[in-house]
Amino acid sequence: AWSSAVTAMPITSPSTPTKPTHSTSLLDATARWAAPPSDGGAAITSYVVTEVNSGRTQTTNATTYSAQFNDLASGAKVKFNVRAINGVTAEGTASANSDETTLPSVPSQVSGVVVSRTSTKDQLRVTWDSPGNGGSVLTGFEVFLRQSGSDVQTLQVTDVAATSALFSGLSAGTYSGQVLAKNVIGSGARSLEPAGVDI
Repeated sequence: AWSSAVTAMPITSPSTPTKPTHSTSLLDATARWAAPPSDGGAAITSYVVTEVNSGRTQTTNATTYSAQFNDLASGAKVKFNVRAINGVTAEGTASANSDETTLPSVPSQVSGVVVSRTSTKDQLRVTWDSPGNGGSVLTGFEVFLRQSGSDVQTLQVTDVAATSALFSGLSAGTYSGQVLAKNVIGSGARSLEPAGVDI
């Protein structure tokens, strides 16, 4: 007697993984996903995770459902997709992208810088407007007293709420100033330099 009919099921690519999620910490990001509903008839061997905007990829094994990307570009927008690979096909179908987020950057350029005399003959005060923090809390300011286009004194200001700094013991002359803000990512651009002030 003939045996009963057997229907062959073709082995294909795994089904598309669901949309991943990601979290960020400073310039690092971690993508997370779940196994797809179907492995296509052959066991999944790996996952390929791509940061879409930079093109950076990582490959994980079949039982790892997260991938960390380190040292991404400051201020970059990041989003991730994932493909499942099985023993038959080299390319799975990419998932939808995770929701795009923006990584922190250095602070904005400081504006509103003014250099002014005080009631003390050898002092000058530099004031400024607090800048945007670039998405990461400010850690301080660097204030430059300038003369003839060069830095002559520099003050490190660690009070992140400060909007002024005082220079003392100055010789007679014409002075200007610049300020930059800092966060854990780095230093922002120096402010524009206002007109000089004589003491």
